[in-house]
Amino acid sequence: MVPIVGLILAMSYLIGAQLFSPRVGLWGTLLTATFPAFYFKAGEYRPDVLWAALWLITLAILTAGRPHPRRLFAAGLTFGIAFAVSMKTTFLALIVLTAALAVWLLRAAVPGSRGSPQMSGYHIIGSLLAPVTGVLIVPLIVVAFFAWHGVLEQMYYCVIVHNIISEGDP
Repeated sequence: MVPIVGLILAMSYLIGAQLFSPRVGLWGTLLTATFPAFYFKAGEYRPDVLWAALWLITLAILTAGRPHPRRLFAAGLTFGIAFAVSMKTTFLALIVLTAALAVWLLRAAVPGSRGSPQMSGYHIIGSLLAPVTGVLIVPLIVVAFFAWHGVLEQMYYCVIVHNIISEGDP
C-alpha cells in the first residue's frame, strides 16, 4: 500500500504543479498527506486506494497539455484500468465528460479566450476514437478472461445484478 499512497501523493503534486505552480503542488501534497481521512484510509488494504491512484494518474495525463490522440489514449487506458478496479469510475467518467463540455462551451462563448487551433479531420476523429479505444482494452480483457473460464454469468451477477438489486429501501 505504501507505493500506491506514494503514487497518490506524487500525482497530487504533479496535478497542482501542472495547473498552477510547483509551490501549489507542494502545498496541495502536504495538505493531502496530513488530511485525516486520507491518512487513515491509506493504511487499509482496499481497492479504493488503487482506484484513487489510477484516477489521479488519469487526471495528471489529462492536465499535462493540449489534448492529443496519444495523450487521450493513455488517459483512456488508465481510465479503463480504473473501471476494472471499481465501477465507481462510471460516475467519474460522466464528470470528466461534463467538465470537458463545459470548458469547450466556455472557450467558445468567451470573447478573447484562447481558441482551439484548427485541426484536421483525422486529428478530430483520432481524438474521439483514442480514449474510447483505451477505455475498452482492459475491461474487455477482464470480460474475455471470465468468458474463457465459463463464468461470465457469475461475473455479470456479481458486478451488475448484485449492485442493482436492492432489498429494502432503494
